[in-house]
Amino acid sequence: SPMGRSLGMFNIEWRQRLAQYNGLQGGFVIFFDVARLERTAQGEDRTFEAVGGGLRLALRGAFLRLDYGVSISGDNRNTLTAGFGQTF
Repeated sequence: SPMGRSLGMFNIEWRQRLAQYNGLQGGFVIFFDVARLERTAQGEDRTFEAVGGGLRLALRGAFLRLDYGVSISGDNRNTLTAGFGQTF
C-alpha cells in the first residue's frame, strides 16, 4: 500500500432506509471515494478513486456497516469491509 507525505480524501454517498421495525433499521448506501497522496516514497503523486455500495443496520444507536468498493483508478482492486459505527 502506498504511503505519502500528505493525504487528501473526499467522499460522497447516498443513504436510503429500506425498513424500520421495533427499533431496528435497515438500509443501503452507494458511494464515491477519492484519495490523493502527494510525495510518495517513489517520488510521485497518486490519486485513487472507487465506487461502491453497502448495507447498513442500526439497532438503538448501534450501527453495523458492510461495504464493497471497486477501484476505478485502473489498478483492478476491490475491497469488502465491515465495521461498527458511522463515519459521520
